[in-house]
Amino acid sequence: RTINELLMDPSNSNIMVAASSNNVIYRTTDGGANWSGSASLGTNPKDIAYHPTNSSIVYASGTTFHKSTDGGASFTQITSGVPGGSQRIAIAVSANQPNWVYLLAGGGSGLVGIYRSTDSGDNFATRTTTPNILGYETNGSGTDSQAWYDLVIAADPTNADVIYTGGVNLWKSVDGGSTMTCSSYWVGTSGSIDGVHADQHALEFSPHTNSLYNGNDGGVYFTTDNGLNWNDISSGLAIAQIYKIGVA
Repeated sequence: RTINELLMDPSNSNIMVAASSNNVIYRTTDGGANWSGSASLGTNPKDIAYHPTNSSIVYASGTTFHKSTDGGASFTQITSGVPGGSQRIAIAVSANQPNWVYLLAGGGSGLVGIYRSTDSGDNFATRTTTPNILGYETNGSGTDSQAWYDLVIAADPTNADVIYTGGVNLWKSVDGGSTMTCSSYWVGTSGSIDGVHADQHALEFSPHTNSLYNGNDGGVYFTTDNGLNWNDISSGLAIAQIYKIGVA
């Protein structure tokens, strides 16, 4: 099995939850010495998140969305406002609005939608279903998607209306996902849009500076100006992928 994500309880460093590819969320209360698993979620949980101020609440998502109110020991599927038929769903929360939960849902033909809950994940409302922020183009055209592989969303801990999403490119919203603007282009600079290597897998805000860090197939980048410019700090990482070779 693969552990898709591992999180530490922000209020107790001995408690961790792990999302496993066998459809189970595992939990330890003794620093990893022993683990117990939840019942099967019926989906491969790719993303998990703690409620920012109440670690008894844990969210989990794969193709569906689940919520725990006992610290991750058990989960209940939430369907109110959650889209069906997604290849993958990613989660974001923000300390600025601790009861808000964002979902980014992707399918084989592009974006399914961005959704937001204001009641700690019990009910969701659609923020947008367009444009296709998961494809290759900076204008969101086309029906391309790699949601099964690269899908991530993050909400600013100081302003929950500011969110960033990642697929092939990075996108940003300042109105809670109602409108989206491309923040990076996968093959290089395009006009005022900075270039960032393709296939986005991680978006994390620094708790010290609030700079946003991005992990992708090309390495690690960060921005200090709200996604306008991205700094590549991948030098020294042995991560090159050789695609082709020619001999004569």
